[in-house]
Amino acid sequence: MSNNPDQGKLDTPHVHHQSPGGAKFLQEQYRSDLLSMNSEIDASVFLQKFLPFSDSHASTLLEEMKTDGLYSDSGWTGLPRGTKQSKQVPSVPSATTTLSSPALSAQSSNISDAQPATPALSTWPDKTSLTVLHQEPAAPKREDTRIKEVDLYKPFVKIANKIAERAPAISAGLPEPTKRLQGQWVDTHDRALASKNEHANGVFPDIAFLSNFEADNLARSPVAPTVDTSIDTVYMVDPPQVSGGGDKGVAASGSPSPSTESTVSRLWLHAFTIVEVKSGPNDSLAQLAVYVRQIFMEQLDRLFVLAFTFNLPLLRVHLFDRSGVISSTGIDIHKSPKEFISAIAAFSCRTADELGWDPTVRVWDQKKVMHSYTAPMKGYSSTYDVPWVFEGFAKSGQSDPPQYVFIRSETLQDATRLWGRATLAIDVVLRSM
Repeated sequence: MSNNPDQGKLDTPHVHHQSPGGAKFLQEQYRSDLLSMNSEIDASVFLQKFLPFSDSHASTLLEEMKTDGLYSDSGWTGLPRGTKQSKQVPSVPSATTTLSSPALSAQSSNISDAQPATPALSTWPDKTSLTVLHQEPAAPKREDTRIKEVDLYKPFVKIANKIAERAPAISAGLPEPTKRLQGQWVDTHDRALASKNEHANGVFPDIAFLSNFEADNLARSPVAPTVDTSIDTVYMVDPPQVSGGGDKGVAASGSPSPSTESTVSRLWLHAFTIVEVKSGPNDSLAQLAVYVRQIFMEQLDRLFVLAFTFNLPLLRVHLFDRSGVISSTGIDIHKSPKEFISAIAAFSCRTADELGWDPTVRVWDQKKVMHSYTAPMKGYSSTYDVPWVFEGFAKSGQSDPPQYVFIRSETLQDATRLWGRATLAIDVVLRSM
């Protein structure tokens, strides 16, 4: 137990120490687990069940995307149709050269056509007397180059944000905004979503759908620290930490970061979902599982997490809960643009409860009880700092159930596990109603 009575206990038994290399260990472990804990269903069935969105609204959005130039020629602008792209490369011109030189002309007249020969070096004229009379242009050459993942982030984010912006505007009868996610899709591949939680990994997800509170801050923050790209999962060279308990974050290289703690170290609290991007058919689900673990660990009000893998050109949606993963079949975003639109639009149009949040767990913020996805939560750097509010069971005759406020953890060990019962042992106080 910590000597500080206001700080929760960070328990480590049976949990791999999250030093550098921890993310790689977890990824390999999840890759093995998923062999028996992952099932796949048809994408149309998956979307209808978990991310429903009107087909007519999807058609309307597709027409708007065409008008905006984001979808043209049966494909999404900036997102190639295959894993390689062809480009023209410069080539050396093929020249037919005629030489005007009396010495060479005289010598060539004495050479039989049947016995070609090269003039002796001593008889070659000075090169200044050689004149190129004709040159044939060479045919342009093309070569196939593998598409880089980093080139996919920006166009994906641009398209997703346009869909998220327009979907609520054209959809009638939506739930009130306080019950929906208000966020932005952000390229986070070079900006760590970190936490003071000692069990957290300093991983860099490719794309995240973040609360508006955090998306605005992240867009203004400097590029993230040194990255180790030697393994599939990118993690910080040093674990996330805060220097001397102060307000300044520490970059992965150990040098102070210009970003404040509020813009760097608490972002996992406001990560709604993650997209793992690959430019080819690489195994990406285990890597996504590492990120989903971070969400479960930081957000105690999540019952399940919906997240994406994008293996160009196939988008898959995955539902993670503590018992395993249900995945959709691949959606070819170019051939099935309306399914792609539906998957993205649903995150801005469905209620948070439908997208995995537990309505009986909220937070105390701004002097009131509110849902975590609507709370700024300024000053909180990990789940251990958040005054979570848990709803109990109403007794007979009670109109409202009692509410218990989290003040200290006895153990949040199960919250660090992707699979299992996720049992929490916490100290709470009864909130006066």
